[in-house]
Amino acid sequence: MRRWSSWAPLLCSVLIVTPVLGQENTVLFPRFALSGGGYLGDFGTVVRVDPHVEGLQGTTIDLEKNLGLQSTRTLSRFELDWRPFRRHELGLSYFRTERTGLRTIDRQIVFEDTTFPISASVRSAFNIDFWEASYTYWARQGARDGLGINFGVTGLQFHGELSASNNSSGSTIALLDETVSSDVPVPVIGLEGRYQFTDRVVASARASLLPSVSIRDYTGEAYVAKASIEYRPVRRLGLGVGYNYFNLNGIAEKPNFHADLGMTISGFEGFVRLVFGR
Repeated sequence: MRRWSSWAPLLCSVLIVTPVLGQENTVLFPRFALSGGGYLGDFGTVVRVDPHVEGLQGTTIDLEKNLGLQSTRTLSRFELDWRPFRRHELGLSYFRTERTGLRTIDRQIVFEDTTFPISASVRSAFNIDFWEASYTYWARQGARDGLGINFGVTGLQFHGELSASNNSSGSTIALLDETVSSDVPVPVIGLEGRYQFTDRVVASARASLLPSVSIRDYTGEAYVAKASIEYRPVRRLGLGVGYNYFNLNGIAEKPNFHADLGMTISGFEGFVRLVFGR
């Protein structure tokens, strides 16, 4: 009896503490969340398309500065997150950009096999679609913080059009009308962290790397990062602001076509998030 009496307080403590340890922080880790937002993205795009003559290079063009492509543009982004098990989370996100420009150039430009003289009027369009499906394993789920390892796949598609009018003759020459898209998903790896300041305020940050992008006509690398802070005025609704960063550098290679591409998109975002499963 004495032996049981000595163990009884410890067993009772275990029975009381175990449910507390097993509770999930559904403020940081909801079962299901759907968010949508928009942000004014700042763009920087540099491209070079080489002539079909070995050893010759085209002109490196800053599309915003040299061709008047819009340097700022409001983007729409959508994201879906689902956590079927305690430490396992699935996510899907998508955004698209469409930009156009018109500029009378102040220098000669060699683009593929065409040379455009000073004072030619150049019209441009450049679009990108980006989607990502991810899996996050939450290695740490603390009372007010979490750290996860993220694995995923992403798809990229670029479409560019470029034409120019010779102001002296009025003739128009098509320079570029190319679409480059992924044949298979490209692997992504990254880290994600979350921190709960109060029951209503949550912060998160994530950084991902595409270490070896290989899509049908494109090879290179890309970096994606985002950070946000969210306020929950009511149980299932979050209002937040965040910052997004996307950087891409690589080479597009097709039969009789070679181009170098560098692109950066960054900007502050406002979003609305619906949360379920608390």
